[in-house]
Amino acid sequence: MAPEPRNYFYDLLIPASVLFVVTVLAYALVPPDRQPAWLYAHGWKLLLGEVGLIVLLGLLSMAYDRWLTVKKQPPSLPSGQEDTPQGG
Repeated sequence: MAPEPRNYFYDLLIPASVLFVVTVLAYALVPPDRQPAWLYAHGWKLLLGEVGLIVLLGLLSMAYDRWLTVKKQPPSLPSGQEDTPQGG
């Protein structure tokens, strides 16, 4: 039996989520006068971009898993054609 293909979108989702958590903690816990200038000025844009990346990677990961599941299923009969014998 062939091994299941890797879902690289999921592999990218994990570090993106960790990066988001680190950024949120830096933005929320470091006082504004001690934050780097770029974080103080553009932190909300960075967080918004990271959320967008997490959403995109999550949707791509789910879609890829669904595609693999559908691809693995045997073909089914068209609707209305049953596999049971017609009897009276």
